[in-house]
Amino acid sequence: MNLRLLAPLAAATLLLSTLGCSKKELAPTLEGTWDDISFVSTAYVNGQPKAPQTTLQPGRNDPNGSYQVITGTTIQGYYNHGGVTGPIEHYTRSGNTLSLSVIPTGSSTPTVVQTATITQLTATDLTIQIRVEAAQPSANDYFIIDSHSKRR
Repeated sequence: MNLRLLAPLAAATLLLSTLGCSKKELAPTLEGTWDDISFVSTAYVNGQPKAPQTTLQPGRNDPNGSYQVITGTTIQGYYNHGGVTGPIEHYTRSGNTLSLSVIPTGSSTPTVVQTATITQLTATDLTIQIRVEAAQPSANDYFIIDSHSKRR
């Protein structure tokens, strides 16, 4: 066998084998600090969306903005308007569904208060959709809130 042909063939084989065995990328994690970018609330009456939508945009890195700190089991909201801290919400995750709960005063057992759906989770972006029942409950009256955040 010709050694001049063997060296380039070996180099090409090595290159192709390393390209084929590249590291698998890890899925982005929910845990971290997320700056609130926007909240879009859509009211539904009799199951139909009503205009206008309400959009709030706290703004990234705004000293008066808000953010969420998410651990493996809790979500804590921080609202810099007056230094207000929101309640700690506990959650469990199954795929893209979050079951959010709070622990009522005087109890040690969390009570599920709502579910949320992760509609986008990347290394830099998180969008969660929450359905909130109207104060005067009717089967078809509710709000859908889309909360978009950027990883800090």
